Parts: sequence; C-alpha cells; structure tokens
Amino acid sequence: MSTHVDHDGTVRLTLDGEIDLQVKDELDTTLNDVLASDSPGVLIDVTAVTFLDSSGIGTLVRGYRQAEIADKGFRITGAQGMVLRVLQVTGVAELLAAGPAAARSADAS
Repeated sequence: MSTHVDHDGTVRLTLDGEIDLQVKDELDTTLNDVLASDSPGVLIDVTAVTFLDSSGIGTLVRGYRQAEIADKGFRITGAQGMVLRVLQVTGVAELLAAGPAAARSADAS
C-alpha cells in the first residue's frame, strides 16, 4: 500500500496483493487519515490487487460513505479480472466507478 498526492491534491492510494481481513484495518486507517485531511478526495488504484474479499469490499464501501459525508471524492480505478468481477457481482463496481475505463480517465487527468 502506497500513497501519492496528485497535482490537484487528490490522494492516490495504490493497493497490491490481497485485500482481505489481514489488511483491512491498515486500509481503514489509511482511508480515515486521507479523508480527515485537506485532500479533496482519494483515488484508489487496484490494478495490482489479486484478491478482494468481503472484508475488503466492506472497508471500501465504508470509505466511500465517509467521503460522501465529508463531501470528498472517492473512486476506485484499475479493477480487472477477478477483482473487477467481484466488484461487479456485489454491485460495488458501479458505485465506486471501478474498472479499466476509470483507470484510463484517471490517467488522462
């Protein structure tokens, strides 16, 4: 997990490997910190994520809800393969604008 601040102040959070029960607390803390900062929002790059379970999905949805309350942006980008499929089946992909098209639009900005 790494963070980078884009030119507009948006925090780009890059995740890799498995997003599951073992890392959900770290992800939750990171999202809380970002959303409590002066950043206008967070862009979560999941291109290198190989596995996403229900605890990871729950953490992402909680982050999305916190961002809504704080009037900040929150988007997932780069979802592909099994990760994209899990997000689609659970209905979370559309909510978080996940998928390769979101990655292309993020890279263009």
